[in-house]
Amino acid sequence: MTSVREVFGSDTSEVIRNLKVEFCTNPFGFMAVSHKDAHLIISRWHLKNSDFQTLYLDLIHELFHVGQWMYERARLVH
Repeated sequence: MTSVREVFGSDTSEVIRNLKVEFCTNPFGFMAVSHKDAHLIISRWHLKNSDFQTLYLDLIHELFHVGQWMYERARLVH
């Protein structure tokens, strides 16, 4: 979780607590971040069929994209 804390800093707990997660039935999907509001989209197939390490690494990867989305949004607002 250290990597995630580097992205969100002191806001890490709040970001994780408020992160919306959508579970989809697409059998070909894995994980993604919505371009609309940066919520996390996870394939149920991926959860059922992937090993823990793959899921963990995918989650960390997608959380970085959430951070990128938040950074860009904040930059455009100011």
